[in-house]
This record gives sequence, C-alpha cells and structure tokens, in this order.
Amino acid sequence: RDSVETLGDASLALRGYPPGSTIEFWLEASDDASPSQSARSEKGSVEVVDVDAAHTEALAAREKALSALDRAAAAAEAAAQAAAGGDENAAREAARPVGGLWAAAAGALMAWNKAMSDDPRANPGLADQAAAAAESLAAAGMEGLPKAEAALKSGDFPRAAREQTALAEQARAAASALRAGASVQNAQDMADRAFDAERQGLEVSEMIERLAKNMSQAEALELQKALSSVDAALAELRKSIEALPEAEAETGKVRELPLNGAREAATALRQALQSGDAAGAAKAAKDLAQRLSQVAKGLRESGKRAARQQAGRAQEGAERVTKAWHEAVARQEKAVEAARRRESARLAGTVRAQKELLLQTRDAIDTVLSSPRSPETERDARAARASLAAGRSEETVRRLRAAAGQARLASLSDRPRSASHDKAAEILDGAADSLEKGVDGAALNPAATREAAAAQSEAREAAGRLRLVVSEAAGILGYMPGGPVRRIDEAMSEQKAGEQALRRGDSTEGLSRGEAALAILQDGDKDSSNGEPGASGMGKGMSRPFEIPGSVVRGAPRGARGISTGRVRLPSADEYRPPRELREELERSLREPRPAAHDSAIKEYFRRLTR
Repeated sequence: RDSVETLGDASLALRGYPPGSTIEFWLEASDDASPSQSARSEKGSVEVVDVDAAHTEALAAREKALSALDRAAAAAEAAAQAAAGGDENAAREAARPVGGLWAAAAGALMAWNKAMSDDPRANPGLADQAAAAAESLAAAGMEGLPKAEAALKSGDFPRAAREQTALAEQARAAASALRAGASVQNAQDMADRAFDAERQGLEVSEMIERLAKNMSQAEALELQKALSSVDAALAELRKSIEALPEAEAETGKVRELPLNGAREAATALRQALQSGDAAGAAKAAKDLAQRLSQVAKGLRESGKRAARQQAGRAQEGAERVTKAWHEAVARQEKAVEAARRRESARLAGTVRAQKELLLQTRDAIDTVLSSPRSPETERDARAARASLAAGRSEETVRRLRAAAGQARLASLSDRPRSASHDKAAEILDGAADSLEKGVDGAALNPAATREAAAAQSEAREAAGRLRLVVSEAAGILGYMPGGPVRRIDEAMSEQKAGEQALRRGDSTEGLSRGEAALAILQDGDKDSSNGEPGASGMGKGMSRPFEIPGSVVRGAPRGARGISTGRVRLPSADEYRPPRELREELERSLREPRPAAHDSAIKEYFRRLTR
C-alpha cells in the first residue's frame, strides 16, 4: 500500500488484510551520503491465514476420523463373530457393510491429515502419526477385505473370521493411538493459549509502565480491553484444564498452575486503574505478568512431559516389535534348519536304499547267468542287466519277467524236470518284484522328526508372542509395525501345519510349510525396520511445539514417516529377491511350453520382472 520509513527493525502490519490474501513486500534502504545511494531488495510474500479457523477445522476432522474408525472396527468385529458362528447367510450379511465403512475410515483419516497439513497449530508428530495410520489402514483393507470375501465364498468361515478379526484389531489400534496423540494436541493448545495470555499480560505491564505518570481516559479504556482479553484467556484455560493428559509424576517436576492468583492479580489491576492508583496498578501489572508466566511455563512443561512420555512409549514399543520380529525369524530359521536336516537325512537314506536295491538286482541276474540256463533265459537276463546298467528300471523289470518265463519253459521241457531252471525263475521274479516295488522313501518316521517338530513348536510360540507385541505397539503407534497381524496369522497357520506334519513323521511337508512361514516372517521383519525411525520421528515431532513458546509455524507437508536426514540402512542382497509367490509363478511359467522363436524374448521379460 503505502511506503513506510522505519529506523531499526521493519514491521509489516497484517491485521487489515482478510484471510487468503497474499501480500508482496520489499525493502528499500538508503544511506545519508551525498548523493544518496539506495538499494531495493527482491520481492517477498506472505499469505494471511485464519489460524483459529484452520485449527477448528482440523479438530473437527479429527473427531470424524476417530468416529469412522470406531464404526469400521465394530463392523469388522460383528463380521468376525458371524463368520465364527458358521452361518453362511449371517456371515455374508454381517460382512457386507465392512468394505464401505473401512473405505470411509481410511478417507476420514486422509481428510484429517490434509486438514492438519493446512493447520499451522497442528502437532507435527500427531500429523505424522495420522498419516502413518491412514497409510497402514488403507493397505490392510486392500489385503484383508478381498481375502475375507474369498474365504466366505469358499466356505472357509474360520479363515474369514481371522481376516475380519485382524481388520478390527487394526482399526481399534489406530483409534487408540490417535486418541492418545490427540491428548498431546490438547495440551499444546492450552500451552498456546497460556502463551497468548502471558504475552498480553506483558503488554499490559509495559503499557502501564509507559503511561503510569500521564494516562489519558482513552488509554485507560485500552488497558481495560487488554485486561478483558487476559480474563477471557484465563477463563478458557480454566474450562479446558481438565483435558490435560495424565502424566506420571516426576521427582522435582510437580508444578502448580496459579490460575486463581492470576485472576486475582487481574482484578487488583482493574481496581487500581479505576481508582487512579498508578503505583498500585504498576505493582499489580507486574504480579499479573509473573503469574501468567508461571501458568504458561507450567502448561508447557506439563505438555512437554506428556509428549515425552508418549514418545518414549512409542519408541519402546517399536524397539520391542523389532526385537520380537527378529526373535520370531530366528526361531523359525532354526525350525527350518532342523526340518531340512531331517529331510536331507531321509533323502540320503533313500539314495542308499536305492543303490542297495540296484546292487541286489545285479547280483540276482549274475547268479542266474552263472548257473545252468537255457539260451533264451540267458538272452533275456543279459538284456535285463544291460537295461539295469543304463538306468531303465521299467525295461529291466520287463526283461526280468521275460527271463523268468523262459526259465520256467526250460524247466517244463526237461525230463526229469530241472530244479536249476525253477530256482532261476524264482530268483528273477523276486528281483523283478523288488525293483518294481522300489524304495519307499516317503515312509513316515515320527521318531526321526521329533526334534524338528519340537523346534517348530517353539517357533510357533515365538510368533504368538510377536503377535501380542505388535498388537500392543499398534495401540501406541497407530499402525502395525511389519504389516497387519493377518501376516503373522498366516505364518502361524503354516507353522501349525508344519508341526503337525513333522509329528506324523512327514519331513517333506514339514520343511515346505516351515519355509513358507519363514518367508512370511522375513517379509514382516524387513517391513518392521521402519518402525523405530518412524516412532523416533513422531516423538520428536510431538515435543517440538513445546520447545519454542508460541511457535505455530509448521513446515511443508511430509511423508507418512516424515523426513529423516540421519544415516540410512543399505538393503542386503536378500532384500532384492522377488516375493515367493512371484518366484513360484515364474517357475511355473518357465516350465510351460512356448514357441521357440519367442523363447529369448520371454526369458528377458521374466528377467526384468524379477529385478
């Protein structure tokens, strides 16, 4: 508008501009030389925003998001209960509203996060927590809802109940964590109001000192208005003081908030002004400023303490989750190794038995060839030996049967009947029977797999402990570290099936199930690696507003976990492996027939897919 000449710090009055206005400004400086030298700065700009309106909108969005989470959780719980009952119609009817309510909850969380990004007074740690919860909730719905629906269609009601239960736990955990974080936002709001009252009290005190000797009627009225603002701020604090988060007492940290003393000082100041007592007004003004400062400091410290405790719980929960994931993976690795040792021993035993069978067959043929025999018997026996050496077992069996038949014919043609031909036929038939039966490498041996079954049982117990730790931490963090609990449920289902197979003595299925469980747990362990940095960032963000009194400016919107400038973990080679499902699909595709002309192009496509 108009140029303003200022000596010292330049100020820009913004009270006359409506919210949404963008004000451009620049500075021009001149010296007192002759001739004068001037320089103009580049243009700057500020946007005028209604901080109170933006904060009110964010708080309203918070309540909508929390209510939407409660509705989604209740619907998922009802669907899980209906599925557990086994009534198909009731289960389908109860599951019908879950998808819509889940989408509404995810949308409400995102809307709250958007409102906080536009709210200068939003607690940055809570904003990051809400973003993480929204991201986790949406991902859980994309995975869990289709699986629950598929389970219902296939009639697998126990699995449908597990999927719906996992969804309900996710929503309940997010709501619990965000409500705890919201209490920190409430403490921050009170600290901000206390800071405003403190600043107004200082302004009143400074004004009285400046005008004490010669105060006009208009100036006295201005002071009365300032005092009314202080009274209003104190009344607002009194109404909301009960919303302060409960904080554990710390030695030497207990502080009383002198709200009554501040109100009494404000009343004394007003009476002194009305009676024209300048000295009394100055004294009361200093007392008011001091008491308001104590109130503001006490609220800041209370809020800081609550934020620090919330951050500590989040960090501790994330650390426990990381440790539990590591333990579950380590236990499952031991179980897989035990099953693999048993399977290797079984395979080695099978190979030894197969070799022994081949030697016995060869010896049987040699015995016949070294005894009296007919030319036809010798011909078929030598053919059987040749096919045996070539590894053609089915042909060897046919040749042995033929040689045995020739030996019987020779016995019938001899007069008297020859016992040597009958003996040769018996030997050749016995060798054919043994070779045709083969070695039973799949024979169950429960005693041999007992150790592997015990290791798998211990691994399943570790996964159960992991599930409890993840559920507890999610109620603090707002998201499931390592992915939804349905991932752990899947791993435990594989572990249970593997343990049952091992107790039957089936090391092949036990190993296959154990490896499937290990792959699931390793994926979760890898995903949980972001839990600790995310919790640390949220904790620091929650405490930040209490470090600088009156600070309300936030940075630009960030990602779900915020921006970290610390060290980053380099991924290992194993982390570049494609998921197990994709690897199996590629292996099946590679075994399928395809045109030779396109062979190289198809292989290159698969190679790029797995990058």
